[in-house]
Amino acid sequence: MREATDYLQSIAKRKVRGIPSLCSANETVLCAAFEYARDYNEYLLIECTANQVNQYGGYTGMTPAAFLERAYALARKTDFDSKRLILGGDHLGPLVFRHLNEAEAMDKASEMIAAYVSAGFEKIHIDTSMRLNNDSVDLPLSDEVIAGRAVRLCKTAEQTIRLHGANSVVYVIGSEVPVPGGEEAHAGAPCVTSPQDFENTLSTFRSTFAEAGLEDAYSRIIATVVQPGVEFGDDVVFDYDADRAAPLMAQLTRHPGIVFEGHSTDYQSGDALRAMVRDGVGILKVGPELTFAMREGLFAQQYILEQMGETANFIETLDAVMREKPDEWNRYFQGTETELQEKRKFSYVDRWRYYAVDTRVLAAMHGLMKRFDETKVPDSLIHQFMPLQYERIRNGRLTKESGSLVKENIKQVIEKYFHAVK
Repeated sequence: MREATDYLQSIAKRKVRGIPSLCSANETVLCAAFEYARDYNEYLLIECTANQVNQYGGYTGMTPAAFLERAYALARKTDFDSKRLILGGDHLGPLVFRHLNEAEAMDKASEMIAAYVSAGFEKIHIDTSMRLNNDSVDLPLSDEVIAGRAVRLCKTAEQTIRLHGANSVVYVIGSEVPVPGGEEAHAGAPCVTSPQDFENTLSTFRSTFAEAGLEDAYSRIIATVVQPGVEFGDDVVFDYDADRAAPLMAQLTRHPGIVFEGHSTDYQSGDALRAMVRDGVGILKVGPELTFAMREGLFAQQYILEQMGETANFIETLDAVMREKPDEWNRYFQGTETELQEKRKFSYVDRWRYYAVDTRVLAAMHGLMKRFDETKVPDSLIHQFMPLQYERIRNGRLTKESGSLVKENIKQVIEKYFHAVK
């Protein structure tokens, strides 16, 4: 097992406090992450989800092998030590095939797991918590069904390791898994996983893996996904409440070989993130907040240009494409047309990230950045619209180049997560 994966094992054994998991396939976000980790000599955990990257390309158009190749190319481009890079697959299971019956959905999920493992991904989150087409819509999936399906995928992963000489992997499991991409409605703060539900899940997985002869694989489970009570919606963030989560966190102390993996920790305050790590959430997953920060930086640059009488059309192009292709946001946003327009731009749910690969959006983004770099922007406007960057420009740590300013906005988020695990 490589040096970087050993680092994950040290987190599970509580020798290291924790690590952020940056869940994004966006090139600007990845470059910002590599630069930050390079400058501060950090291990970097990058994960992509089953809907982003799979054997059919996902919405990014990349297979696992293609994503891995691109990640290592960006590491070289940014002079990041690839020995400190860990790549993970998130929500790997029948997520994108849940419209199919179990047999076909699980066949395709197995193919996807094999593609991830054979490519060289080393952290595998097996997620079989979703209903498939022939599952009852009236009853929740039992722990036994979830664990049984997870065993099948784990067997595929272990066989792939042996057949292809792939790196050994570590696993993440859990039946109370937040929906990737964000929930569709937020009536209130989510319920914290009960200690008994956590214990039942772990016990069922342990016995099911043992019956399948997967004791060695089970020993490489480093984390369990639970709901510690954090989530976000259009304009609301449900903050971590240590008192509400205390019974669940106390239960974790009975299992010294694993930590909790926290999903949907985006937009939590630094204090809340540090409290989560202190209580046992060793892996902090963040995704939408990263591309939210990227979009925020790009919007700020267009606002600056507009104040100077210059023109750019990134904001307008993005909204036009989102209106023409509403499938990635219309389940998430409700309201009047004015409210929908505001949510498409500014919602914490950050659905714009699904359109960042659109050719028109990319062209408008690059056009904006080029125009910004060609314009002599006064420091006072940087101060108005990008005050955090202004401070670093004044002290000589940052230039006014468009790409640097956008990445700095992303790095502010990344820094918050790395500080939380110190």
